[in-house]
Amino acid sequence: MTSSAAFTSVSENYLANARSYVDADCRRYGLPSSGPLYQNLLAYLVNPDAHDFRLGELPGLTGDPGVLSQPRRILDLGCGPGTLVWKALRCGHDAHGIDLSEEKIALGKLWSRAMDLPAEWEGRVRIEDGGRLPYAGETFDLVTSYHVLEHVADLPSVLYEAVRVTKRGGWLELRAPDYRMSYDTHYCMAWPRFMPHAQAEKWCDAMMRPRDGIGTFYYVTGPQVISLLESLGCRVNAVVYREHRDGRVFASDGSITADPAIFAPDADVTAIARELLRLQAENRLPAIYKTCLEFTIAAQRL
Repeated sequence: MTSSAAFTSVSENYLANARSYVDADCRRYGLPSSGPLYQNLLAYLVNPDAHDFRLGELPGLTGDPGVLSQPRRILDLGCGPGTLVWKALRCGHDAHGIDLSEEKIALGKLWSRAMDLPAEWEGRVRIEDGGRLPYAGETFDLVTSYHVLEHVADLPSVLYEAVRVTKRGGWLELRAPDYRMSYDTHYCMAWPRFMPHAQAEKWCDAMMRPRDGIGTFYYVTGPQVISLLESLGCRVNAVVYREHRDGRVFASDGSITADPAIFAPDADVTAIARELLRLQAENRLPAIYKTCLEFTIAAQRL
């Protein structure tokens, strides 16, 4: 079975658990509990093909058409319910996934059973800390992550571990939102860049959103990750920027325009938020306040 509809018909229990997880996320960030956005969030957890594009893009990113032409040992950092892991295993690779979320790993194991995957595969997804990986050095041919680095408090440690367990000549493929754009992908709203915690609380109040999501993400950027990878002995082979805006995806050169909402200590945050909400209602919100800039970096360990 390959479609999300086929999968959910197999396991209503899994679908109920996936909905429960998405519902909790929507409450945390004040997102709608139905509609297109909700369905997109749910698709990440229920569509077995949701991450096929990550494997499909690897030959182009690495410059090696045969990078996946033979069985590889793969580690997915922040694997969620194991979407990439299960697909890679089915393609003949030796895939593993780790995640700190007990709920997502539980979903992954339930997914494995519901899809009637080999029983020994269930242990391929496990609860582990990316900053303390339980693998020997130079274990994997490929280490990947998808929208995980922005949830990492100690980015240097996690990247150090990712490089450590990658074989020399092996690859790291990392994707995350770039917080040089004035938008947050979790609240799905304008987010003046690099806003400190105290102002973030006022901002959420002014935007009529819960504060619960503050502290669940950190301000990662593409140049920051590139610098750390190079300092850890990697050669960056490709950097791809994409802009996600109004439900569409645009190629980007990663250039950043100035954000006019730079808060002074005595700034009226409520007034700034009210103005942006007014512009949004009038469909005149500047692009920087509704654009997620995403980076994809492919680096080879030397």
